[in-house]
Parts: sequence; C-alpha cells; structure tokens
Amino acid sequence: IIAANRGPDEATLHLLPTLWFRNTWSWSEETARPVIRAAKGGVGARWSVSASHETLGDYRLYGREPAELLFTENESNSERLWGVPNSQPHVRDAFHRRVVEGHADATNPAMQGSKFAAWYERKIPAGQSIQLSLVLAAGAPDRPFTRSEVVFASRQSEANVFYDELLPTAEPDD
Repeated sequence: IIAANRGPDEATLHLLPTLWFRNTWSWSEETARPVIRAAKGGVGARWSVSASHETLGDYRLYGREPAELLFTENESNSERLWGVPNSQPHVRDAFHRRVVEGHADATNPAMQGSKFAAWYERKIPAGQSIQLSLVLAAGAPDRPFTRSEVVFASRQSEANVFYDELLPTAEPDD
C-alpha cells in the first residue's frame, strides 16, 4: 500500500487494511464460524494473523510495519440498528467505534474474530508518501516477504502494459 499526502501541510493518515469472512454462518447452524486470530510472525514480519475457514482453508496475513491489531465479529450491530441485543459483544462497526469514537473496548481484547484490521496511524509530511508491506499467503511461510518486491514489480509491470494498451494516448499522470 502506498499512501501519499498531496496537500501543502503534514497530515495524519489512518489506514486500516482489513481481512474478513463473509457472514454465512448466521444463515445456517450447520455452517462453522471461521476465525482470524493473532499469530506468530514470519521472518521480517512485525505482526501476523491466521485465518481459518472450513472450506477455504488456512491463510496468513503478514505486516512488515508495526500496527495495532483490531479484531471483531462480522455481525451487524443489532442493538444500534434494530434495538435488540447483539448476539456477540464485538460487532461489525467496532473499527469505527475504536478509531473514530475512541472506544478501546469496541474491539475484541482476545485478539480473534471473523473480521480483522491492522490500524496504521502515520504522520506524512506534505508532498511525501509512505509504503506499507502486506503479504497474504496460503499456509504459513517462514519468510513471507522474500519475493514480495519481485512479485509487486511484476504485477505493476503487467498493469502498465494493460493500461498502455487500453489507453495508448494517456499521459503517465493520467
């Protein structure tokens, strides 16, 4: 993720890359609830989470830069929406309540749920940018960032070729 401050003054930016499972478990008692939880990181990772789903399998999301890890359930806030008690103490709007409203108890302190975000709060000088490195991998590789720069450069090159063919008269800034 590359985030740029194009303004004339230093600015604080809040980035929340999010990983979640679509809520299908509340449709049927036969569907198991998937889980995302804090995990031990690989070489070069400052944090990682494991994501396990009965049909999709097991994945890991790794972050190279430090972040605050936020967890909740991907379930509607029934109390706020319909005036009925929530089935879970930590619900879908928890990240907004934590980041925007400052409610530290909105997210799950047990560091697990069906929805996850890494909260990056960064001050970016005017005209500057920052880069955050994330890797999503099947299984749990020991060195998740080993090829990330090569893969990213390859995908960027593929995107450039695609857009050069799609919009041959466009300027680079377009």
